[in-house]
Amino acid sequence: MGLDDVLTRAIAHLDPAPASPSLASPVAFAVTHSRGQFQRYRHIEVMERAILETIERGGRLIISASVRHGKSELVSKWLPAWFIGTNPDKRVILAGHEADFAARWGRAARDILTEHGHEFGVQVSRRSTSMSRWDIAGRSGGMLTVGVGGSPIGWGADLMVIDDPIKSYADAMSPLVRQRVADWWSGTMASRVEPGGAVILVMARWHMDDLAGRLLAEAVGAEHMSPYGVN
Repeated sequence: MGLDDVLTRAIAHLDPAPASPSLASPVAFAVTHSRGQFQRYRHIEVMERAILETIERGGRLIISASVRHGKSELVSKWLPAWFIGTNPDKRVILAGHEADFAARWGRAARDILTEHGHEFGVQVSRRSTSMSRWDIAGRSGGMLTVGVGGSPIGWGADLMVIDDPIKSYADAMSPLVRQRVADWWSGTMASRVEPGGAVILVMARWHMDDLAGRLLAEAVGAEHMSPYGVN
């Protein structure tokens, strides 16, 4: 299936339908509105195709990529803003290795929709001054961010993004840290995914027994990809 087919199928599930081609996908949105900072590269398109397919089927996707390749810019910044803009009654939970790290992405996504939400016909609530939690005015959608170990009390996720749950190589080599992350996922986060919701885990892999390895070992349909090794 080609990228155009994936986009067409994904767009058909959006509410409301995008008003222009620049809103038709997270990459198109980013390229158009980042003032030249976000570029469309082949590995970015590969990631986007896998992400849209995962959202469409409500699956789990693990993206393994090294640092400084645009994975967080796409998955943690532009994707949540685009997803909420096109689905203003749906919720995103974003988690990272630390609460401040996750909140910075939450603020970035909020600021994008504060500036460009009118193009989707939505507006960030004026009461949403927090980086870690914000809502869409008059709708039930919004975004919440937490760090590993935190709990999104009262929230469910139509899209859950986990961005680098392990901070460093040293932490990845620690059995205690790896187990803490795994316990947090299974005990707190997994149950927060709404029926039909999607999970996107993006991380640099330093150890086979990391969270990605645990999810793959569960054999529950999680898909694993490197954007440099997919045709």
